[in-house]
Amino acid sequence: METIKIVFDVVIGYESISRPVKIILPIEKGKFGILSYAQHGTDPMSIEKVKIGYAGENRIKLSMRGTGRLHVENFPDVRIGGTRVEVAAGMAITNGKLCIQNPMLTHLDLPIIPELADDFFRELLNKYLLKKLSDEFKIDIQETLDEAIGKINEPILFNIQVDRASFNYALQLGLEPIEPELEINVQGIRLKLSMTLKPAIALL
Repeated sequence: METIKIVFDVVIGYESISRPVKIILPIEKGKFGILSYAQHGTDPMSIEKVKIGYAGENRIKLSMRGTGRLHVENFPDVRIGGTRVEVAAGMAITNGKLCIQNPMLTHLDLPIIPELADDFFRELLNKYLLKKLSDEFKIDIQETLDEAIGKINEPILFNIQVDRASFNYALQLGLEPIEPELEINVQGIRLKLSMTLKPAIALL
């Protein structure tokens, strides 16, 4: 039989994308100017209430809220509750997983922290948040795709009667995926799945 090419368009809506409930930032001891800082022992600086939307130019927007505290030597602990953070990022398919690519901090609002600390917190978030987001946001599409293709490719058994003779056959669709194409738009993440169909019939 001839090879047939088919194309599926799949849109993953932003609201349906799973996201971590809370991301604790892996802050290590460090210095910023004269300030020595470290992650708080019992109320760690974290990000929560993550929302995903469209950022334009084929990128997604991650809107988050800060929570927890940062320990600063010789100063009271800095509370970051209410801090608003936005990150824009591209997406790519790597090893069958939908991954964040080149995240960039685009907005930081520190309502209860002096404006002088803006550069300090930008450096912290650029150093610890962006990599953590890249590690946390990985959607395994290959496993789902393999499972669906496996079910489609299960043999379809049928029987043909010719006079008094009976013939049993198995039809296999032979669906094979090609690397999906990715596009980000207002509706969500669009995957263009191109596949080849190589049907074959075998006499059992």
